[in-house]
Amino acid sequence: MYESIEKELAVTVEKARTNGYWFHSRYSDEWMTPEEFEMLVKVSRITGGQNDRSTLDNFHMADPRNEIKSRIAQAKKVTADLQTFSERVFAYFNQVPKDKK
Repeated sequence: MYESIEKELAVTVEKARTNGYWFHSRYSDEWMTPEEFEMLVKVSRITGGQNDRSTLDNFHMADPRNEIKSRIAQAKKVTADLQTFSERVFAYFNQVPKDKK
C-alpha cells in the first residue's frame, strides 16, 4: 500500500490534521493529537525497529469532539440514574419508622 511506514505515517498524520482528527488507542482509551501520535510512532520505530508498525495498527483516527459529546451523554445518563436512585433511597428511609430509643 505504502512504500514505507514513514510515508504512511506522513499521509496518516496529514489526513488527521486536515480533518481535525486525533488518534485513539484501541487498547488504552488514550487520545493523542496528530503531533503527539507522530512523535510516538517515530520513537516506537527507533526502539522497536524500522519495520515496526504496531503503534500505527493500535490507533485509529477519530474526531475528539464526538468523544466529548458521547461522554457528556454518558455523564447525563449517570446523573439521571443517580438522581432516580437517590430519590428512591431517601423516600424509603423517610417512610421507614425510626427505631425508638
